[in-house]
Amino acid sequence: MSVLENLDIAALCTSPLEQVVLLDAALNRGLLDPGGLPFLRHGTEARRRWVVSSVDARAQSLLESIARVELREAGLTVIPQAEIAGVGAVDLLVEGHVVVETDGYEFHRRRDQFARDRDRDRQLALDGYATLRYASGDVLRDPGRIVEDVVAVLWRRGWFSPTVRTNLDRAARVSGPRWWSLPASRH
Repeated sequence: MSVLENLDIAALCTSPLEQVVLLDAALNRGLLDPGGLPFLRHGTEARRRWVVSSVDARAQSLLESIARVELREAGLTVIPQAEIAGVGAVDLLVEGHVVVETDGYEFHRRRDQFARDRDRDRQLALDGYATLRYASGDVLRDPGRIVEDVVAVLWRRGWFSPTVRTNLDRAARVSGPRWWSLPASRH
């Protein structure tokens, strides 16, 4: 059985968001050809369309995948692994102004990693970006909080444009409850 077939069958026992996380990881590691995604067969047609449109091979962790989906579903523009001069790649760049970093303990526990994160945060601040940093528990327990925080920063910094407001309003009307995070039996 191929990787795609296994991850397709995962639709039977995972939420749509969990399936996106699995597909993101497989794509990022080169285990899966993105050309196969339209051939997913399990789950409802709406679920399959949503999963295929939500997958992004640039995600380097499940935390990034979850945060990206939450932010995009809220109607915000998100660039995963955005390259910023003098800093390098950041996990997520939201609306061109807010950097969201999702920090798993495994890659941010050593002193040198901790210091490097602080250096990056300072450089981002000097370059005019707002940085929001989340630990794995924050992302897994309350991913909606990331959206609330990003919107608050956009608003307080004067970066809350009419386009952002329209996108947030449209997303709220269209998506309703966070259906993509419900158990597989509902889809």
